[in-house]
Amino acid sequence: MEKPSYHFKVSPDALVYEFDSVSSEKTIRKIVIYEPLKDELYHFGFGDLTPNGDIDYKANSKNQDMDKVLMTVVKTMFLFFENYPDKQLVFGGSTEIRSRWYRQIITKFIENIELYFEVQGFTTDGEQEPFRENRDYYAFLISQKHE
Repeated sequence: MEKPSYHFKVSPDALVYEFDSVSSEKTIRKIVIYEPLKDELYHFGFGDLTPNGDIDYKANSKNQDMDKVLMTVVKTMFLFFENYPDKQLVFGGSTEIRSRWYRQIITKFIENIELYFEVQGFTTDGEQEPFRENRDYYAFLISQKHE
């Protein structure tokens, strides 16, 4: 999974990552945040950092660099798990469309993802199951594989 990515700044606790998405038209500050929920569970959040310091989880940047942004986000996950190997990440889309987009990304890269991570999906019936392609999920759970 060694593809182009952006350089990012990481907080000392390895829970907040910031980087710039750059195109010829604009630069957008992005943020990835890992927030503790309970015990072993962390929430994964990603969005645009607004000028007032809020996170816009629904932004659709259209900055023509989705693959580079995606690879940057993946690299933050590797660093998160390097620092917190026994934790799990939960995330879902801020909209149904975004959840479907996450599913499509996971499906596209599932062979590579499964080399390093266990991926679970939460169905609309509230069931948790191993990720399956072409299945609707409203949220996902990722944990590091241990050898």
